[in-house]
Amino acid sequence: MFVALGRLERSDEALVHARQGLQCAQAAGDRNTEGAIHNNIGLTQLKAHTDLLGKHAFQRAMVAYNAAGSRHGAITVQSNLAVCEHELGNFVTARDMHLRNLLACQDIGHRAMEAHTCANLSFTLFELGEFCAAEERALQALQLAQLAGERWAQAYAHAGVYLSASAQARWPQALEHAWAARDAFAKLRDQIEVWSFWSAAASALHAMGDRTAAMAEAEAVLADVAAQGGWRDCIEGPMRLYRVLAPQGDRRAPALLATASQNLEALAEHFNAMLSREQFLRATAARRELGDALAAARAA
Repeated sequence: MFVALGRLERSDEALVHARQGLQCAQAAGDRNTEGAIHNNIGLTQLKAHTDLLGKHAFQRAMVAYNAAGSRHGAITVQSNLAVCEHELGNFVTARDMHLRNLLACQDIGHRAMEAHTCANLSFTLFELGEFCAAEERALQALQLAQLAGERWAQAYAHAGVYLSASAQARWPQALEHAWAARDAFAKLRDQIEVWSFWSAAASALHAMGDRTAAMAEAEAVLADVAAQGGWRDCIEGPMRLYRVLAPQGDRRAPALLATASQNLEALAEHFNAMLSREQFLRATAARRELGDALAAARAA
């Protein structure tokens, strides 16, 4: 019930069921189940952008899994802790944790988690400016994920290749993986990521000089967003479409920039106990791009 409610984004209800399950597991002395529940609580908190609470839940999961002697469980939690460090902008720490986790995955043959770890490592290397290494890890993640049948890892691996290829202005490859990421996230019913990578495809087409195709994709994204009641909390989708519409002088461009900015400011509020607003807004390449675009629009 907890997992099902979490997937429906009913996090408050999910956490009620999680705590009930946790009490039962603790009463039975079942440390493996206790670890699994703490880990899922952490994932719920991470998705809700309450990363500090998620980090605490993952740390409790690690204690439980270590007590149970579960290396598989401990590796899963270690990966999630590294993601927390990435989200907080601690990229060197996150990179080192991912690298240690890869060795542990390889030691016990945990292919699925190795795929996830490689995908997450690619995002961290991208933020560190190591674009070639990021692409290499993303492609490795894609191969591992396909072998293991890990659909989420495949989706994020395509996303990782898009990021590293676009950073190197290799636009045909970026476009290929933007579309692949969009389709993979569509199968997983993650609408925010669908819009983000559909918009990425439009941005790649624009960078390649195919303005007609870029605008066609942009119009399709905007129509889909409108049909579903708006962008929700999506940040990168409207920002990527702004790259397409602003150079054309399209009057919808300022609204896209404003939407991305408002959603980023709302996200910053979740992190104010862990990072200053200024640290948060400059922590990643996407946030810096948005901030620079806002500054340029205000100066114009």
